[in-house]
Amino acid sequence: MDKIRHFLVLLTIPFAGFSQQILFVNDNGLLQANTDTMLYAIQQAGYPGFDYFDARDSLRSPTYLEIAGYDLVIWYCSSDGVGNYFWEGTDSDNFALIQYLNNGGRLWVMGTDLLYDRYATPQQFIPGDFVYDFLGIAEYHAQSYGDDGGLGVELLEGTGFLSWMGNLQWIFQTAWWVDACLPAPAAIGLFRMGPAGYAFDTYFSGFALDNGHTAVSFCFDPAIIDTYDMRLVLTTAIIDYLLNISAAPSAVIQQGIRVFPNPFRGRLNIEFPEIAQDMNIRILDPCGRIILEENCRDAGSNILRLHPDLLPGMYLLQLTDNVQTQAIPVFRMK
Repeated sequence: MDKIRHFLVLLTIPFAGFSQQILFVNDNGLLQANTDTMLYAIQQAGYPGFDYFDARDSLRSPTYLEIAGYDLVIWYCSSDGVGNYFWEGTDSDNFALIQYLNNGGRLWVMGTDLLYDRYATPQQFIPGDFVYDFLGIAEYHAQSYGDDGGLGVELLEGTGFLSWMGNLQWIFQTAWWVDACLPAPAAIGLFRMGPAGYAFDTYFSGFALDNGHTAVSFCFDPAIIDTYDMRLVLTTAIIDYLLNISAAPSAVIQQGIRVFPNPFRGRLNIEFPEIAQDMNIRILDPCGRIILEENCRDAGSNILRLHPDLLPGMYLLQLTDNVQTQAIPVFRMK
């Protein structure tokens, strides 16, 4: 039976007034835990709700009419490389997606075997090919582990296209089956395979395309990134980029806690519903390193004022009391 389910984010609603619509398409029939990891990351990234279409349960791709009303389609394949409905289950172009993207839709697609499901390596793409025109990939060269002597790729190095981007590492020592690709001329390489000296260190595995078609393509699975914080920052940044949100609104509100201004320059204010007591405050960079840490005990006020000395970019504000930890993306302006 076809299923489109609505998820209400009950715990995290930082972007007040956000109204753009997101559809998450699950095309992962192997590892449900990985799908759950990505669903949680999207929720915690601060989006008040999104719709869910399970292509594997429905045994089909959503139709154009089912995706036409969405500002962003997130298509998740994880490591499933057999019969992906991204390719209509028949290794063919997805004309509903083509129509959606031609009409201004935006796409984030990800999966280690996304290309392997349909193509052999090495594979060149040219104008007129779906992969070239809509994913921004000119060459599918090889896969980690399978073509690098059984090593796997240790990390992906951020190229700096978005200011926060550091390196991505894994819950495993290395990641297998990550695709080594080259961007089409209209695309930007987001993540280079690394470190330097790795067999495919001149190739990329993440791309941003904005040539009249707007898409981000990951030839890896973000569910296996080694830290929750990095996965959250990555998810927030990519969705914000695709929805053309240059920065968060002037205030972020989460469970009654107001963080402002956001973006900020010199001072960042944290306003609590009541006088702050026994609160640990951390600011982490995209690699999970602690940049600032303070402990607040009976401050006598419900507003804390921080003056973090940070470079421009995205950071994670982590607030921990005796009950829970909350993570809020914050943006340091130039």
